[in-house]
Amino acid sequence: MALKLAIVIHVEEEFDWHGCFSRANNTVSPQHTLINTIEKLLAIGAKITLAMDYAFVTSIEGKKVIDHFLPLEGESIEFAAHLHPWLTPPYQNNSSLSTTAASFPCNLTKDLEFQKLKTLTDMIERVSRVRPVTYLAGRYGVGVNTHGALKRLGYKTDLSCSPYYDFTQLEGPNFSSLTCKDYLKDSVYYLPHTTALTSWSSILENWLNANPKTFFHHSNRLDYRLARKLLGVRLDRLSPEEVSSAQMQRVFNAQHRQGQEKFIISFHSTSLIPGATPYTQTKSDVDCLVERLIDFITWFYCNHDGEAFLPRECNCL
Repeated sequence: MALKLAIVIHVEEEFDWHGCFSRANNTVSPQHTLINTIEKLLAIGAKITLAMDYAFVTSIEGKKVIDHFLPLEGESIEFAAHLHPWLTPPYQNNSSLSTTAASFPCNLTKDLEFQKLKTLTDMIERVSRVRPVTYLAGRYGVGVNTHGALKRLGYKTDLSCSPYYDFTQLEGPNFSSLTCKDYLKDSVYYLPHTTALTSWSSILENWLNANPKTFFHHSNRLDYRLARKLLGVRLDRLSPEEVSSAQMQRVFNAQHRQGQEKFIISFHSTSLIPGATPYTQTKSDVDCLVERLIDFITWFYCNHDGEAFLPRECNCL
């Protein structure tokens, strides 16, 4: 089976990553750089999944992006849903602020998580005339009620899991014992974001990625922390955001050796706007991010006979 790469963009508003979660932070600036970047990626044979949140879809600038790529939807573009609950109706109260816990969709009540996802789904369909079937939870916030909501709303693919990461300190989910293995559950295909533990020791690297639960169980011990530092162990998502081209290749190779055949490279649309995320403070930072992205995708296609795919195709593979 040919190796496959999905490019998933977390398409969202500009907000303060270090501030509070407020409905007032819903600015969507002109998206010239996003459109130009996608056009560059399409030119090298890529397929793009736009995982869009409510603020983006309902904005003038967001609608321009949707209209621009609508003719390619279903072929090389996929419109997907990305739920930021603090911005998406229905709201719990009159306050525009949301708690950190409530910023993860999985921490909402079963009914409220469903209603917010339904609102977003219906809005994407209304604006784009395409009903999304791929879901990416905001802040990777999937939980016990998410699967049922996805089935009720007709979703086919979920991209929300972030293997090896633990967000419990932020009151979010814990994926530290999860690997990148994709699987089908009750007609919903789960394709985690590609992440990997890398090390100078390939033997250790292979063991870490196959046994994350054992590793993280002891991760707070001083001897484990020292060993991790000495052996150059690091955790990275397959993303051009603060990850070098060489390190992205290491992340890919680590999961390829685990038998992974489908990969996701992802980044935030706001990283294409200088100063909007911690990853890109200047225009030069943005240019370097796009360069790293194109370099990795080109390397993947040329060195692994890789193919582009859209996540919603997973149930058809």
